[in-house]
Amino acid sequence: MSSAEAKFYLNHYKSDYFEDSAVDFEAHCKQFEAAKLFLPGARYFLVEKLLHGKECGLLVELGCGWGETTQHLTRYAKKVIGVDLALPSWVLAHRGEKLSFTNANCNDRLNFEDKSVDVLIGMMLVEHLFDPFAVMEELRRVLKPGGLLILNLPLVTSWKNRLRILLGKVPRTANQDDWFESRSWDGMHLHYFDWDSIKRLLSATGFHLESFSAVGSHHRLKTRWLTMLAGEVTFSARAV
Repeated sequence: MSSAEAKFYLNHYKSDYFEDSAVDFEAHCKQFEAAKLFLPGARYFLVEKLLHGKECGLLVELGCGWGETTQHLTRYAKKVIGVDLALPSWVLAHRGEKLSFTNANCNDRLNFEDKSVDVLIGMMLVEHLFDPFAVMEELRRVLKPGGLLILNLPLVTSWKNRLRILLGKVPRTANQDDWFESRSWDGMHLHYFDWDSIKRLLSATGFHLESFSAVGSHHRLKTRWLTMLAGEVTFSARAV
């Protein structure tokens, strides 16, 4: 992809491993151990909670990275497609019975028909995109009636950020210590969210919030006191 945005991300992803076309996708995923991200308190825990024992038709993961979690998601659907801005060639080359990948810019119109997707998943995605309102409306377009949307977003209101602001420091929503030195401002996040703005965004774009769970240690306590303690939340919604 030749866009300035794709070049920016490719510059940060660039490594011998990323560019090695000989990497075996299955071996890479096995080494990554994506299942740990579906355990209680982890980022994909709500996915496991909502989809365990079920098999939907088409599941799409937006911002799929290098496909490790996307492969794990095949247990929940008959067909899974992973989408990201700039995927390694060894990920794009993978063509399994249930799993495939494609490059696409999630700021643009997605290459899916209206009302064609059963489940849409986007973890740590929306804060990287230019127009959250347009993105959410596009997600609503491609979801089937009654389709499930599962998103994850960082919260700027965590107790750590409250303390940072109190001390006169910039809040952080990305777990990246060298973001300034690497010239990737706060992990390349463009927007900050609190829980109220997330709920308002869902409502404004035609979604009804169904469930949510804080991410991290003591996740039950953080879920109860989400607006004060949590630094990250995973939530599900359906089109109104």
